[in-house]
Amino acid sequence: MDGMPHDANAPQLRTLLLTDLCDSTGMVEKLGDATAASLFRDHDRLVLELQQRWRGRLIDRSDGLLLLFERPLDGLGFALDYRLGLDALGRAHRMGPILPAPACTWVRC
Repeated sequence: MDGMPHDANAPQLRTLLLTDLCDSTGMVEKLGDATAASLFRDHDRLVLELQQRWRGRLIDRSDGLLLLFERPLDGLGFALDYRLGLDALGRAHRMGPILPAPACTWVRC
């Protein structure tokens, strides 16, 4: 790439992305089980699509996500598209924004 040999033992910069659906229990109580289930299904489809597009690896999930990206640019792309997708989900389900912007952490591994 740049003509320099790659040291397999050298640390690499990776991205961990953490999200949380704020007050998901309150959201279910407000929306009702059926509407909330529909919202969560749409959310899961969004995450899967973006995870594949931005080459992320899902590490763990509950009402939030923990994803690992080999390239920081992929983590940033996921975060920006996820924010836009959440806004669209909120509009589609006649809600306001679903959650604050995801947090990104740059990690040397």
